Amino acid sequence: MSASAQYCSFRLGAAEYALDVADVQEVLRGLEWSPVPLAPASVIGLMNLRGQIVTVVDLAKLLGLEIEPGAPIPAPRDIHIVLSGPRPPLSFAVDEIGEVLAIETTSLLAPPSTLSPAVRACVRGLHLADQRLITILETRVLLEALMQPELA
Repeated sequence: MSASAQYCSFRLGAAEYALDVADVQEVLRGLEWSPVPLAPASVIGLMNLRGQIVTVVDLAKLLGLEIEPGAPIPAPRDIHIVLSGPRPPLSFAVDEIGEVLAIETTSLLAPPSTLSPAVRACVRGLHLADQRLITILETRVLLEALMQPELA
């Protein structure tokens, strides 16, 4: 019997990604946030979530995803995946939320060698489902990347 885990899927641009459900506290839409002067490029602001100050991170910027030449400038990301855990509250801003997927951990494919080493370290693996390629991300490594100025 192989082990499976549940993942919260979401979109950044045309690509689909997922995070371990155990790392997700909640998903929210349309919350206002305030910009933070002199913050790293991926930290786009702070928001008040039921009296708690939450750092808002543009996950696409953190991963170094670039806008394709000629593509329209994307609207501000207004869906927030609020992470759970003992660390200070943090939200990943994404374009669209998907579904919760049960994925066999043995079915994950290795990330391609064409990814930069920094981004490759953030990828747990790839999953192919119904002709969709879903990149499974490592939350812990993403949080560590926030602390590295060259990624954040």
